[in-house]
Amino acid sequence: MTKAVKVALHRVNSTSATHAGYDAATKTLAVQFKGSKAPYHYHGVEPSTYKDLLASHSFGQFLQANVIGKYPHTKPQEVYDAAPLG
Repeated sequence: MTKAVKVALHRVNSTSATHAGYDAATKTLAVQFKGSKAPYHYHGVEPSTYKDLLASHSFGQFLQANVIGKYPHTKPQEVYDAAPLG
């Protein structure tokens, strides 16, 4: 089981997600989808993929094509203690 990592989240411009963040030390991409109280964590994501995600024309389309189903993921059961950044 992957150890839970607390990733700083930043607001994103997307119709499907509200916040995202990345932890380079663990290669963990965190995405909080609209209507979710906790972010999904995608493991083993390269820094370049996160940068490309942020620069993409469509955040949701990039996630679908390049992240979801391509990387193992977990959904932390707990809600982050602190409010998302940004």
